[in-house]
Amino acid sequence: MAAGISLKESSLVAFREAFEASAKAISNEEILTPCLRLDFELGLGDIDSSVLEEQDLLEPFGNSNSQPIMFSRAIVPAGEPRIMKEKHLRIELQCGRRRVPAVFFNAPVNALPRPPWDIAYTLDWNVWQGRAEPQLRIVEVRHAE
Repeated sequence: MAAGISLKESSLVAFREAFEASAKAISNEEILTPCLRLDFELGLGDIDSSVLEEQDLLEPFGNSNSQPIMFSRAIVPAGEPRIMKEKHLRIELQCGRRRVPAVFFNAPVNALPRPPWDIAYTLDWNVWQGRAEPQLRIVEVRHAE
């Protein structure tokens, strides 16, 4: 949602002060705390091509139809993450015997919590050399609760 106004340059300082005072008056800790909305929990063992094919039926994704954000608990890396372009990670995640590739764009490369992790992610197709497989696109990571 957007709005526009017109005002004289001489009124800009007064407008800014009044606007900031109003914003402070209606703000509270809850409003200022970022919140991640999760759609459903999915175990790594349940991730396969059929899940992605079902998700594809929900497309197209955009502002009015966000891609589902899933979460999984108690996930561990199957090895050391590979750093890409100094700020992204490519990592294979594991829960039990199941392993799934993942990418984490703009990751806290040097500040990941210690495993095991609870992770929030979207699920995408990774198409490489004519082969398509499920891949997680990590949105957020925290130490498992």
